[in-house]
Amino acid sequence: MDNITQRVIWGSLYTLITGKKTTKHFLLGALITNIPDLDIFVSRFIYDNPIDQFFFHRGIFHSLIFLFWLSFVLGAILYYSDKKVAYRRYVLGVLVSVLFGHLLIDGMTTYGMRYFLPWNITTFSTDNIFVVDFWMWFIVGAGMLTYFFWKQKAKIAKWILGISAAYFALSFIIQCSVQKTFEEHYPTEITQVVESKTIVEPLQIFLWRHVAKTDDGFYKGYYSIFDSDKNIDWQFIPRNKDLETTIQWRSEDSANADTARQISQILSFSRDLYTITGDIRSGLIVQNLLMGNLNGWLETWSSNNSMFWFEIKNENNTTRITQQSNSSMRELNKKTRNTFRSRVWGNK
Repeated sequence: MDNITQRVIWGSLYTLITGKKTTKHFLLGALITNIPDLDIFVSRFIYDNPIDQFFFHRGIFHSLIFLFWLSFVLGAILYYSDKKVAYRRYVLGVLVSVLFGHLLIDGMTTYGMRYFLPWNITTFSTDNIFVVDFWMWFIVGAGMLTYFFWKQKAKIAKWILGISAAYFALSFIIQCSVQKTFEEHYPTEITQVVESKTIVEPLQIFLWRHVAKTDDGFYKGYYSIFDSDKNIDWQFIPRNKDLETTIQWRSEDSANADTARQISQILSFSRDLYTITGDIRSGLIVQNLLMGNLNGWLETWSSNNSMFWFEIKNENNTTRITQQSNSSMRELNKKTRNTFRSRVWGNK
């Protein structure tokens, strides 16, 4: 999730665990909690390839084993800089409130987490919180300002944690409720669902998107808890099983280890909710259906209208993989914002 939310929530818990209830230690905890996100900068020194840089983020720096040992190192550094607090409290402060807490919230976003690297590249996510949530910004912003200027800092830290936890719990409850609504209103064409996901739309927890995978393709629909009726307009996205077989074979091609590794990461990241278009000669496009598009209910499906997709081409007997982005996601003009806001509040 965004750095502001992470810093305020886990900075608050850090002060409670270490017993250092001061603005200085709040900021120290906030700083430590963003250590895993340094992988964004580190990746640029390790890899020249943008795909490897992309997947290095939320990679080993976000794995359980790396952060487990890092907490003991950071705990020792903090202890020797200030021995008024027991070493175990520093370790616990870093381990629980900062590092593992960071992973917990990141695992709620659609981007997901690969907790068990380097042994397993499987991506886990609950999809109930968007990377940036305006309501969370309001909660943590108000909490941070109050913490800085209020004398009863321990009480404020508890309030920040309590309200944040309540908001996350509410998002889970809403997700379960709308999941049931989607399943009860599947189109008659769906006879058997292979896999499905209910995913929160950007910036809030009231509007949700559902993707259901069938033998023939995918069905995508939107629902807001403020909708006056539960009828859902479903969009059909076709599958191309021949290309799926081709791409899966390429991910296991030991003769091209780097390409196979990158394709494996793409498929794992998509969690089996992806579609492939194009052809082997001109290039294949792997579109991740977990990642939506702002105001996606207004658009008919195409091979390049999600937030981003991956293109695989053969050039001069070399496989080239690139990540492409949808420019409309960056063009948040007034009309786009108003349309999205209106749909969130139940206006279809």
